[in-house]
Amino acid sequence: MATTKDVTRTPSGRIKYRGETFAGYNKPKRTPGKAKKSAVLAKKGSEVKLVRFGDPKMSIKKDQSGRGTSQARKTRS
Repeated sequence: MATTKDVTRTPSGRIKYRGETFAGYNKPKRTPGKAKKSAVLAKKGSEVKLVRFGDPKMSIKKDQSGRGTSQARKTRS
């Protein structure tokens, strides 16, 4: 397991770890072109771990007709 000594901060305040930059610890980011959809740099105490998660082939299915009826219910008085 890596420690905080393996992590460097950029002048802009971002975190660099193994060639990847992150906004901060425990802040997920998208990883296009990788084996997973997202990655997060997790920190617990002085230990740091890169965790990748999410199926890249899965998509979010939005049902537009269902959204319209839901909006209509909310606007009724």
